[in-house]
Amino acid sequence: MLTYHVIQTEPGVVVQETTRPLPRRMREAIEEEVQVMLDLGVIERSQREWRSPVVLVPKPDGSRRFCIDFRRVNAISKFDAYPMPCVDELLDRLGEPCYITMLDLTKGYWQIPLDPRSKEKTAFATPSGCTISP
Repeated sequence: MLTYHVIQTEPGVVVQETTRPLPRRMREAIEEEVQVMLDLGVIERSQREWRSPVVLVPKPDGSRRFCIDFRRVNAISKFDAYPMPCVDELLDRLGEPCYITMLDLTKGYWQIPLDPRSKEKTAFATPSGCTISP
């Protein structure tokens, strides 16, 4: 693997949030999504100290998007101060290309693996227990 994503936080600081009250139909939707991710191998069951709550966000088509509320993790994370270059500037550096290819990766956040030491920071709480990204 060329790279791993690292979540940098101060040593000894842990985020431990509990699940939020949800209607039964939403709990079922969460458990279905968790089962799909478990089957795909992108998460695994865990009993880590870290945990963030799950939220279902409404989409324009009326369905709901499975999300994890990482605001408290983000609040204690150290971020890289180097900004991504402007896309227009990057394209200008290419000169006159014959072809340009664009890729849109499905579930892009699953495309770069987490550093093993950062995995616990992505743990999330569901009504039936705690899970974590592998």
